[in-house]
Amino acid sequence: MALLNLGSSDPNLRTAAYNQLCALTATFDLKIEGQLLETSGLCIPSNNTIFIKSISEKLATNEPHLTLEFLEECIQGFRVSSIELKHLCLEYMTPWLGNLVRFVKPSDESKRHKQVSQILEKLILLTIEEVEMYPSIQAKIWGSIGQVPELIDMVLDNFIHKSVSAGLGSSMVEIMADTAVALASANVQLVAKKVIGRLCKVVDKTCQSPTPLLEQHMMWDDIAILARYLLMLSFNNCLDVVRHLPYLFHTVTFLVCSGSLSMRASTHGLVINIIHSLCTCTKPSFSEEIQRILRLSLDEFSLPKFYLLFGISKVKSAAVTAFRSSYRHPNERWLSTERSFSGPTSDRERLSLASLEVITDALLEIMEACMRDIPECDWLNSWTALAKSFAFCFNPALQPRALIVFGCISKSISDHDMKQLLRVLVKALESFNDIVLIEALVMCLTRLQPLLRSESPIHKALFWVATSVLQLDEASLYAAGLALLEQNLHTLDAQGTFDDRTLEQVMMSTREPLEWHFKQLDHAVGLSFKANFHFALVGHLLKGYRHPSPTTMSRTSRVLIMLLAIVAKSHKRDKFEVTPDSVAYLTALVGVSEEVRSRCHVKHSLPRYSCDSITPDNFISDGLNVLKQHHSTTVSSSSGVNRRQKSWDLLDQSAIAQAKHKQPPPHQNRSTRVSVSNENNILLDPEVLTDFSTQALVSTVMATLVKYSTDEGETRILYQYLAEGAVVFPKVFPVIYNLLDVKINNVLSTCHDQMILSAVRSIVQNMIACEDTSQQQLHYLQSCGFGGLWRFAGPFNKYNNTAESSELFVNCLEAMVETCLPVEESEGENGEMQQYSSMLSVSSNMNLSSSLSSLTMGSPTEKDRFETRDLEGGTATTLGRSSFSKQRSLKAKPPLHSDGSPIHIP
Repeated sequence: MALLNLGSSDPNLRTAAYNQLCALTATFDLKIEGQLLETSGLCIPSNNTIFIKSISEKLATNEPHLTLEFLEECIQGFRVSSIELKHLCLEYMTPWLGNLVRFVKPSDESKRHKQVSQILEKLILLTIEEVEMYPSIQAKIWGSIGQVPELIDMVLDNFIHKSVSAGLGSSMVEIMADTAVALASANVQLVAKKVIGRLCKVVDKTCQSPTPLLEQHMMWDDIAILARYLLMLSFNNCLDVVRHLPYLFHTVTFLVCSGSLSMRASTHGLVINIIHSLCTCTKPSFSEEIQRILRLSLDEFSLPKFYLLFGISKVKSAAVTAFRSSYRHPNERWLSTERSFSGPTSDRERLSLASLEVITDALLEIMEACMRDIPECDWLNSWTALAKSFAFCFNPALQPRALIVFGCISKSISDHDMKQLLRVLVKALESFNDIVLIEALVMCLTRLQPLLRSESPIHKALFWVATSVLQLDEASLYAAGLALLEQNLHTLDAQGTFDDRTLEQVMMSTREPLEWHFKQLDHAVGLSFKANFHFALVGHLLKGYRHPSPTTMSRTSRVLIMLLAIVAKSHKRDKFEVTPDSVAYLTALVGVSEEVRSRCHVKHSLPRYSCDSITPDNFISDGLNVLKQHHSTTVSSSSGVNRRQKSWDLLDQSAIAQAKHKQPPPHQNRSTRVSVSNENNILLDPEVLTDFSTQALVSTVMATLVKYSTDEGETRILYQYLAEGAVVFPKVFPVIYNLLDVKINNVLSTCHDQMILSAVRSIVQNMIACEDTSQQQLHYLQSCGFGGLWRFAGPFNKYNNTAESSELFVNCLEAMVETCLPVEESEGENGEMQQYSSMLSVSSNMNLSSSLSSLTMGSPTEKDRFETRDLEGGTATTLGRSSFSKQRSLKAKPPLHSDGSPIHIP
């Protein structure tokens, strides 16, 4: 009170206050070093701030035990003083703030410790309530407290507690985050370290009782508030980015596209400010080239492309949106949309894993560029360690993100870590309730495979992992599995794996120890690699043409072209030369590749009908009449038995025997043929495709492509080749009639394209010519292991026994990891996955039997059954995730001899 009144405008009050101070000094023996002497009639000027401040400084230094009581009185007097006296009060309060550290020893839980906390709370209230004094309070009080390292933790605790109590988006959060900047002004490194460290600890805590979305976790408010603090501190390098860059990038990848629109804009602003701080920092000073890269990155992150990746595509200005909550009235409560994670659809843009890959790659480019100018910089190692720690920790909200980041930024990988990832994949597939996690694991494996040592057996194993992922009939997983397959083939090819051995030899020898498991996978999907490796692989790839993503569709063509080159490599042939090995890939490409069509011709041109004879009316009526006559003949010849249910007794016995024994006739030696040129390289050449099964599979692939094609140009091309097939493979063509009958009827009824109509007429005429054999081939595809070819290649309708495929995949993958891949000494009996598996116990013990009796196999005659399952069964569209009902103890094991060795099943 005496110090405050010394600044009064009343001379008498100033004199009285001086004398009061003298009396107090004498009474309590205060050590002010004889500066005071009580005197009557003393004239004290109004401008004596320096004198008052010096007295306060001496008292603060010599009488620190008075700190708590002194500050309590100062705060009380501050509230009732004029603006002028409030400024004076701040001046003489400041010297005492450093003394608070005397009362906050870690072991001290006394009354005084609580008093310090109360004082800090009152200072926070002053900061909020004293609007006119806000800048001065920030500079004087919080700037001074920031100079005392021991107080930072306690102060931040109070800031965060107040922020969480007030709620996300409240003015309290904004003021506290702003105040943290003042706190950091005198101690940037320490405050930045404390805030970043606290955020990392809070994020770590989400692994306890994890939730599907980060926003659903009980710690979300703390995370979002600390992220707000990061944004405020990120300007002008108050985050000390050079010391903390790995932790900042780690945090960004977890927060990007999370929370409300304002929160997402804040995360984008944080990245911009981090890059800006790197551009403007002086230690280290980056070279001109690095500065250029950083400036380009600043421009890139401000593009609409990155606005979309950060989930703010609909905002005009990220900066305005980030500070949207700052413009609210101090007394206005925060809006529910700030807290909600399930707000309006227009305000929610979910982050795809592919988007996170792009963001991570961009951040990695920035980090690697800066590292070139910093000797012995370990940023990347630190970031990789952070990502890895979450990649192997069960946390549905963050683990998929960590896996993507780990895959993107890793510079090396061990067989042990790859096996651990495969173990995590086993656990994820067992429950099959988190598609995003499975997708992230496959994408991570894709990025890591090129880093494996070239001699690692995991390379070849990943081929079968990729094909098994394709079988799961889930669009997002198919895209990831196809990318893994492409990377796998590219890596193995670059290593020279296919220089001397064929693709089939390499891959079939890899799966031989697990043939019992793979046989079941083949049986479930209806594509037998053992019967015909190349057509089984093509059968998996045809589905890529029906994928909703143009990227996956183009990748499908790219993989098929790569396979053409690989198949030709070991034989030193032109990749477009038609052979029994290459024809599967050429057939799959002929409808979409102009180059394939130009190199692989049709031998017979379609008959050219006159304009009168091919008018839509007479052609359609003639065609439909032919089909009706053919159908009636077929019914009568079967003695009342529907042609779709014809007995196996009528099958071509030689074809069945050939399929069962998996022994195609020996291929014609290339040297006995006329030299292959562009002119005589015929796609459907009976001299090259000599065995019945190859002819049947080529025709089936074409018919399947026609069945599901929606592109008129592609359909026109495929019908031309099918018309050729009907001529050169007349005995085979009935195998595929069931795939074409509905499509042909539609063409005859609705199509006006003369080229297509000519091809269809040719097909119908040749079909009639060989009608006596049409009954004999209905089940041929099943007999040769390809009953699922037509069905699997269709759209992603989720009716292909996904739960069953997933269970079989789990059994196979688990056997592969535990028995066929190398075991390192550092691995225990169960590796490091015990803790992880316990966290996945929700449904990991629920399984289906792998008995062959439980497997279903469709046929071309069942084409109508699946199209109504969504209406009939209800659960058919849920990927069967809820259908696991049998115990894990029923997991299939191969039959054993009495000595324990497995019995070979041909």
